[in-house]
Amino acid sequence: MLSPKHNERHGQEAIATKPNGTGPFKLVSWSKNEEAGARGERELLARRAEGEGVVVRPILEDAARIAALQAGEVDLIAPGPHVRSPSCSATTSW
Repeated sequence: MLSPKHNERHGQEAIATKPNGTGPFKLVSWSKNEEAGARGERELLARRAEGEGVVVRPILEDAARIAALQAGEVDLIAPGPHVRSPSCSATTSW
């Protein structure tokens, strides 16, 4: 959920350069067009998530996403191109 106060203070354009929001994860790192890292706030998670945090990394090309999944560099890809699903059938994160 985006903060209305943040939008009023910084303008709608700031969404792309000054991440904000609310929820059970706190943004701990951000590199534009590279990756974003979040850490779970224990008191807010209430046992709904496993692990300490999550890193989201945009990978634009289908082949690069699949290669990262198969190499174990990532745990999940989205979207997963359905035409390549047979080559990833042994991967549980597909």
